[in-house]
Amino acid sequence: MIDKLENYHRSGGKVEVNWYHKTNDEDIKEMGEEIKEDITFPFKVIAE
Repeated sequence: MIDKLENYHRSGGKVEVNWYHKTNDEDIKEMGEEIKEDITFPFKVIAE
């Protein structure tokens, strides 16, 4: 799914992702941070 969003963004489409995680869920937070490093579209990692 992330690859499809990245391809769409690179072809001129507007993409923005908000990645929500529970404040005590470090695994999900880290997963979001890793994805953020590999993409070019706006991607926010947000604790709830």
